[in-house]
Amino acid sequence: MKKVILFTSIIVGAIVGVGFISGKEVVTFFARFGVIGLLFSVFAGVCFGVLIYYFSINNKNVSTLIYSKKPQNCVKTCEKWHQNNEKLQISVIFQKVLLCVYVVISAVMISGFRSLFLNFLPAIFVELVVFLILGCLIFLLQFKTGDIGKITFSFLLVFLVIIVVLFFQNVKNFEFVYKKRVNTIYVFCLMSFYVSMNVFTSLPLILNAGKLLNKKQCKYVSFLIGITMTILLMVCTILLFNKNGAMPILDIIENKILYIIYVVLIVFGLLTTVYSSLQGCINLCKNGNTFKNRVLVIYFSYIFSSFGFSVLVEKVYPLLGFITMLALIVIYLSIDKNRKIA
Repeated sequence: MKKVILFTSIIVGAIVGVGFISGKEVVTFFARFGVIGLLFSVFAGVCFGVLIYYFSINNKNVSTLIYSKKPQNCVKTCEKWHQNNEKLQISVIFQKVLLCVYVVISAVMISGFRSLFLNFLPAIFVELVVFLILGCLIFLLQFKTGDIGKITFSFLLVFLVIIVVLFFQNVKNFEFVYKKRVNTIYVFCLMSFYVSMNVFTSLPLILNAGKLLNKKQCKYVSFLIGITMTILLMVCTILLFNKNGAMPILDIIENKILYIIYVVLIVFGLLTTVYSSLQGCINLCKNGNTFKNRVLVIYFSYIFSSFGFSVLVEKVYPLLGFITMLALIVIYLSIDKNRKIA
């Protein structure tokens, strides 16, 4: 059970990053659609559980397809898509595209941190703090998953307590709005993009869980993640009906002490998610987890973060979701029982 709780907290911590904790993701993908968004938030939680279970028990095939040092050919997929090029190296394509996706996700986390602290500090001091955190991450990425898991577990407990407190404090102000003009297909697509992007972000951790846990333990981890994400998405969606802004959850916190604690939580959310996405970048690099590779992926993430938190979440996140959804579909097709990785 220790392993189950450990990996549950690590993976949920990777999903619940700055975008989620700030409330910006929840508003963008669910809350702004009213009751329909709430229904899809429940469906999203179920999808998390199912996908995480699937990829954890197929970790060997997925790792071979994506992270193999000797790129593999997906013969039948190649024959179907590129009949004149049987030697197309699918894993090489994945490694380049997915590396870019991980870098952009890391950039969103960094921009979220910057957006948060610009409310309290001058811009020059904010950049100094960002540099300090990124410098720490260069060394933090050397740590074992278990070490990060202990921090993540404590962070999630505090986060859950605060969300419950906020929920009951705002019960009287809840307004369940049914918006007639909402395009259900559009909301479904956004939900799919959101789940795909977050599953993909935490894929290195999911594959690691699959290696270290047996099938029964993977079921428990997936079930707990599904339940946790369903509850969190539902509660946060209800809290943020008709809300907006870069950090909408902070806007509904009136207690100063609770506000400060929540700011600290956002910082931890940044660290847990950016750790996972940067770990994904490093896994895709040729020479693995070297100091040079850690510096390079952090540098490019910092450059992309200059686009700004709101722009990246509202505009780039759905695009990333679409790309990662296609990537997960191709991975599924490639490791299907009726297909072979040559």
